[in-house]
Amino acid sequence: MYDRNDPDSVSNAKHQCRFCGKRFSRPSGLKIHMTTHTGEKPYVCPEEGCGRSFSVRSNMRRHVRIVHQNSSLAGTVTSDSSEDGDHNMREASV
Repeated sequence: MYDRNDPDSVSNAKHQCRFCGKRFSRPSGLKIHMTTHTGEKPYVCPEEGCGRSFSVRSNMRRHVRIVHQNSSLAGTVTSDSSEDGDHNMREASV
C-alpha cells in the first residue's frame, strides 16, 4: 500500500510530474496535481452569479457548502470523493 510518508513508497510511485518531479501512486493524483502547473480550473461554482472556479472538485464543493450554505444548491453538489471524474458531473441530479 502507498504511504506518502514512506520514502520507499514515494520512490516506487509510477506517475511522475514532468514539471516538478513529484510522484503519485495513481494517475488521478497526477492529473489533479497538473492543474497547479497549468492553471486549469475546470470546476465552476454552480451558484448563479458566483463565477468562482477551482482546479480541484473538492475545493469547489467546500466553497459551495461554506459560502452558499443557505442556497438551495448547497445540498445538491455531489459528495463523491473521487477527484479524477468527469468534469460534467459537478451537480447531483435533482
